[in-house]
Amino acid sequence: MTQSRAMFVTGRVLGVLFWLGLIGYAVGGGVFTVAQSEVALIYRCGAFVRLAPPGMHFAWPPPIERIVRIPTETLRMPVGFSLNDRIRNLLPTETESQWLTGDTNIVELQAVVNYSLHDPRKSLASLNELVPGPTAAQLGLRSFVIRVAVETAFSELASGMSIDELISGGKTQLQLDALARAQAFLDRIDSGILLTQVNITDANPPVAAREAFTDVQSAKAERERRISEADGYRRTTLPDAQAESERQYQNAAKYASETISEATGEAKRFTTLLEEVSKNRDLAKRRLWLDAMTRILAKGEKIFYEPTADGTSVRVWLEK
Repeated sequence: MTQSRAMFVTGRVLGVLFWLGLIGYAVGGGVFTVAQSEVALIYRCGAFVRLAPPGMHFAWPPPIERIVRIPTETLRMPVGFSLNDRIRNLLPTETESQWLTGDTNIVELQAVVNYSLHDPRKSLASLNELVPGPTAAQLGLRSFVIRVAVETAFSELASGMSIDELISGGKTQLQLDALARAQAFLDRIDSGILLTQVNITDANPPVAAREAFTDVQSAKAERERRISEADGYRRTTLPDAQAESERQYQNAAKYASETISEATGEAKRFTTLLEEVSKNRDLAKRRLWLDAMTRILAKGEKIFYEPTADGTSVRVWLEK
């Protein structure tokens, strides 16, 4: 009886110790802390039960419950290049960074996308990331979806722009439009991802064609410079030319008016003379001779002589 009681007490003690150990394990292993830059999703037997904000929380240890930590700060990812390749000074591949423009040129685009997970539970469920912890596979799948969304937007938008427009003033508009299109795609798949910025860090022709492209741009700039100079010269000289044209036109009109008036007068005088000639031919001939001598003497030297009483002549004056 004493031995049976001793075994009973021992069993009770072991049972109490077991439950105390189990409770201690649950309490000690179930207390966890969520940082300010993340939230935690609690799953019980594979089903989501609650979301834990920053602070200290309790969850049953695995395999009863498991914790998936999701960052809430703004995250960044590259498009058109790889961060690891850039650290090692390796150029991106053509398929990774090149897009076709609307004028059938090739442009290299590199961008940095800022995003956050505004609905962590939705992002995990929609991307099939229900595995413990933010593993490389999780982050890779999320980055892949964002990359596809932004690259698709770049392809659609670049095909409607010329390379000159894209490299110069159109880059800002391309960023805004790409952000809107990529976000619309992520919303359609219910990703729970919020894109906050698409920043194009590099937009240039391919390296192999960059020197030739620079020459073409220089030629275009030179053409624009010469056009501008010619336009400036036109604006400067055109008013003077127009004024000179107007002056010559006025002089010509004045000359035409004077010539017509003179011709009209001559014609009238000739008509009058013709009438007089028809009346008295001798008088008309005398008058014509006097008119002719008047015109002739008006053009040369004139020396006048006056006869004296003895029949000689004396020069009276000389006129030029």
